[in-house]
Amino acid sequence: MSKLRTRIREIGRPGDGPLGFARLAGRDERRHMLVMAQVSDGEAARAAIEAGADVLLAGSPSAVAAAVEAAGSRPVGVRLESGTAAEASTAVEAGADFLVFDDARTEARALSGHDAGRVLLLDDDRSEERLRSLAGLALDAVLAGDATPRMTVRDQLRLRRIVELSGAPLIIEAGTGAEEAALETWRDAGAPLVLVGGAEAVRAVVEAAGRVPAPRKPRASGAMPLVPAASTTASHDHDDDDD
Repeated sequence: MSKLRTRIREIGRPGDGPLGFARLAGRDERRHMLVMAQVSDGEAARAAIEAGADVLLAGSPSAVAAAVEAAGSRPVGVRLESGTAAEASTAVEAGADFLVFDDARTEARALSGHDAGRVLLLDDDRSEERLRSLAGLALDAVLAGDATPRMTVRDQLRLRRIVELSGAPLIIEAGTGAEEAALETWRDAGAPLVLVGGAEAVRAVVEAAGRVPAPRKPRASGAMPLVPAASTTASHDHDDDDD
């Protein structure tokens, strides 16, 4: 199991989230969202960690080693460029915990022969058949691109549909930042992670994430809770994929 998947599972458990800024004021409060920073080199990785990033995403395999060194025990992933098996192998050998890939461009062999986590770059095809087919990949998460900070109920349900059909939580790209209200709305749609770029954006989003309240308990009507703690649809044993 990847460290990313473990962190996603922990974020849904009371008391297990990453420490928020409130600790500086003497309160041991926990954040209820993870902040992932996209980095291009070691300097950017160190700045992101100092700003409070929980997870790093290297922009290329060549940046993985420096990001891993800066990250300490935090998960480091890589965004695959060409999607070749050789590229994936290089990244994993350098310490990548998970791979972010485009299934239309990535070689099937790139996902086999290692235990790295899998994060799918979701395109515009969000049909039921397409989303259900993703469950067989045992994904750690789905990177769903950007989302409006002022979501309607229907917008939120569209994202929740991706979670339910794919069996994986979402990562939302927030670009240069997001406010507390947007983070809570995305989290309640099934996105416990947000991806940002730049140390200043990371610092601002980490602070905002520290103000996001814990997920509400589901209503007593028997309906499913809106926020999944993490995907448990499939076990994460990628050795079965080697054949």
